[in-house]
Amino acid sequence: MLIATVLFITSAIVGQNPASQDAKSYFESGIRLIREKKLTEALDAFRNSARLDAAQPSTHGNIGATLIALGRPADAVPAFREAVKLAPNDGTFHTGLCKALSLDRKHQEAINECELGARLAPDSAAAQIALFSAMKHGGRNAGDLSRFIDTALAKFRESELLLAAAADHYSQNGNDPLAANLFEQLIRLNPTSAFYHARLADVYLRLERDSDALAAARKALELEPDNPFANYFMGKLFFELGQHEEASASFKKISGEFGQLSDSQYFLALSEERLGNS
Repeated sequence: MLIATVLFITSAIVGQNPASQDAKSYFESGIRLIREKKLTEALDAFRNSARLDAAQPSTHGNIGATLIALGRPADAVPAFREAVKLAPNDGTFHTGLCKALSLDRKHQEAINECELGARLAPDSAAAQIALFSAMKHGGRNAGDLSRFIDTALAKFRESELLLAAAADHYSQNGNDPLAANLFEQLIRLNPTSAFYHARLADVYLRLERDSDALAAARKALELEPDNPFANYFMGKLFFELGQHEEASASFKKISGEFGQLSDSQYFLALSEERLGNS
């Protein structure tokens, strides 16, 4: 999940001396390893590239991006600062620094970097998403966030990540009709995403559109039978409809890191009780 949200820079390293050529080889190895989801090995490759040629901002940027993907944002901050120092007018590196600072809970500095990144890269949807996320984690109020995301969406109408951020924002802030519309748009863009169908099922359930919610949850499970969110929303639907055997079966499929998803264990216990299994 994290890899999809981190922008890796694939531009080639320039230079003709042997050290630069070796650095380029390590850099290209790092990009290949990222694509293979071998993050620790990729980090080593990028660091070897930087050791041989420290003047390439893209190398430092990829070190930072890999550290974010590894869940180490505090360690990513110095790498992005080095990239920004080498390429101060490249908005990509300011946006990367913003992400690292935001995840490291340095919220105002993160917002400042994201605002600069967005000014330097006005045509980048990724810069807008990063700024929205930094504003959200920095405690900006719902009204400011709504105005920002609406303006960004008006410019980047086909950005899936911006639509997803907006749908999540409005779902969390009680505007379920708009959230439903946005999740429907997301499904038109990406009809094979079980997650979007599952989230739409949840919104439909709150809108008391039970038959639509059931259809959306069923579609999510058709696409991904073990999707924890789809099973959770399907279980809630069955529970609301009094179909406790089906509800129990759905909640039992939620395991591992999702085992405590919202109130799934509570509903599982109630379903089992009503089935006489307590």
